[in-house]
Amino acid sequence: MVWVGSLPMRLLALDYGADIVYCEELIDIKMAQCERVVNDVLETVDFVADECVMFRSCSKEKGRVVFQMGMADLERALAVAKLVGGSSDTVKTFEDMEKFREATGASSVMLARAA
Repeated sequence: MVWVGSLPMRLLALDYGADIVYCEELIDIKMAQCERVVNDVLETVDFVADECVMFRSCSKEKGRVVFQMGMADLERALAVAKLVGGSSDTVKTFEDMEKFREATGASSVMLARAA
């Protein structure tokens, strides 16, 4: 669902038994501008650009959140995937994102279980 991928909703879904949750689709250009900030007050990891939190995650959803990203450039998308915490194995799995996009006509790719 659109606009129902924020951290509070994802945590609620996990509390009600969801195995995995999805964030809202974020754009690679904006995410590439983000700085990774550890928020000790909320116990979250925030990705901030222009003093605005673009993506927020926490340990409760580690390994269970799918980071969705609209992409226009493969190299930038891979850099963002690494920024949000995709392991080398996760990112390696998506090295052929451009081929996938072309084959399916998709405008975005899901980077499973990042952050």
